[in-house]
Amino acid sequence: MEQQTKICSKCGIEKPLSEFHSNKWHKDGHTTQCKKCVNGGMKLKRKTDPQFVLRDAARGKLWREKNYDYHIAYHRKYWHDHYISEKQNDKCLICGKSLPQIKTKYCSIECKKIGFAKNKRKRSGVPEYSDCKLCGKSFRPLQKTHFYCSYECLLKSRNVEEGKIQYIIEYKPKRKENARKQSERLDDSAIVKMIRHCIPELTSEKIYNNPDLIEAKRYSIKLKRISKQLKQKQNATS
Repeated sequence: MEQQTKICSKCGIEKPLSEFHSNKWHKDGHTTQCKKCVNGGMKLKRKTDPQFVLRDAARGKLWREKNYDYHIAYHRKYWHDHYISEKQNDKCLICGKSLPQIKTKYCSIECKKIGFAKNKRKRSGVPEYSDCKLCGKSFRPLQKTHFYCSYECLLKSRNVEEGKIQYIIEYKPKRKENARKQSERLDDSAIVKMIRHCIPELTSEKIYNNPDLIEAKRYSIKLKRISKQLKQKQNATS
């Protein structure tokens, strides 16, 4: 049986019907242009006509909203069939517990954090474990340039005196804590700078003459900090 062919209306080359998209509105049930010409024209249109890209995106978004349940079920099944069942046999990549039938690789938030940290190490080329150059102790480096297991070993490698090493280790955390407390006090000068950054038209004199504005800004910053702390606690408990 001879294979049916058709001439493309754009490139003029005779090709088999398998090289044409199906279209029920034509007599032979296929488009007049071949797949290669249609795809090339669509690519060119996407590059030259930004409105076409927006229309195409809006059309896809509308379809996903109308067929939301089908869309989610299809992607969950595809992810489960191709990425979970074959590679990890329905088990968490970290702890090995059984997984529910959803799009996930990890059973909990803790396992997810560990998995993300491992992937980050792989991407950046940081080894899982390394030996300290000074004492030989095994540790987990955070960057490629971490060669020592502790700050003390780093100072000893730089030939710092032992008395100074003890002083630096004891008082450096205290200095950081004091700096953090100073930043949390929210002095008027810092708040004035924030207000001027948001509203450049106001001068420093006008802001200082309006103490209510400074207090309102200080109150809003405190509210943001409190809400951030609450979110962190909720994420930790969940």
